Order: sequence, then structure tokens, then C-alpha cells
Amino acid sequence: MNAGTDQILNTDNTIQNASQEDALKIVVNSTAKASTVAALPIPLIDMAGVAYVQVKMIEKLAIHYNQNIDDQSRVIVTSVVTGILSGLCSEIVSALASNTQLEKIISESLVKASLAGFITTITGEVFIRHMHLGGNVNTVDTSSFIEYAKAQLQSDRLSINSISNVAMERAISKLGLG
Repeated sequence: MNAGTDQILNTDNTIQNASQEDALKIVVNSTAKASTVAALPIPLIDMAGVAYVQVKMIEKLAIHYNQNIDDQSRVIVTSVVTGILSGLCSEIVSALASNTQLEKIISESLVKASLAGFITTITGEVFIRHMHLGGNVNTVDTSSFIEYAKAQLQSDRLSINSISNVAMERAISKLGLG
């Protein structure tokens, strides 16, 4: 390769990185909204609100990647399913916390907000990864989520150490100590 080819490849990488950063901003903003809505102590309204935020996030990601959503119901089902998973995880964590001192530290709303944010982030990252690899917004399915999980497990991102560090940073930040 020559200097010209290297420069073109570097420019393409810069554009690609900037595009991915813009997509991640969509996910981060949606995660904040989903976490806020999930903290509402109104049953079903919180889940519907999170699903709505996720549908809007997927629509924005599709626009970002210049794709049309052919089947809106598929996007809605994806968001509802992830919302149900978030609710189930919230119930499990709350049940575990009620048997420990965590109940005093973590309120149900905080658990719901955290899990909704986590699930929304995962959903956004799955769609970004799928479209970034050349997939279409309409072809995201459970295998896309499984491939994402495999990639995360192979990285250090989902290690106990990594997750506990993030949790501690957020707890310190919430307490205003950081």
C-alpha cells in the first residue's frame, strides 16, 4: 500500500467511527429516556413507555443507517419482548434484594430504571451491530441478540469485574461522592 491508499483507508475509518458514534448517541439518549420512564411507579405505563422509547430509538437508527422499516409490528414486538424481559429481571432482582440488606439500598424504581436502561442499551447495540455488519433493520432476530451476547462474552465487557466496576462508579455518582 502507498500513502494515498493509507490515507483513504484512514478517512474511511474516521467516517465509519463518526457514524457509529452518532448511532451510539441515539442509543445513549434513548437509554436515559427509558430509564426515566421505567422509574415511574405506575404498572404497565412504565413498560409501555419503555417500549415506545425503544421503538423510536430503532426508527432513528434505521434513519441513521438509511434504511426503511418494512414491518413496524416486528419492531414493536422486539421492544415489547425486551420490555417484558426487563420486567422479569426487575422482579428477580427485587426478590433477591428483599432477602438481603440490598432492599434498604436499592429501591424498586431504581432497579427498574437500571434494568430498562441496560436492556435499551443492549437493544440499540444489537441493531447498530447488525446494521453496521451490513444487515437490514428488518432482519434483526433472536440470532442477532445471541451473536451480540457471544461477542460481549468474548470481550471483557461482561466480566464480573467490569460489571462491578461500572455498578460501583454509578453508585458513587448517584450518591454524589464522585
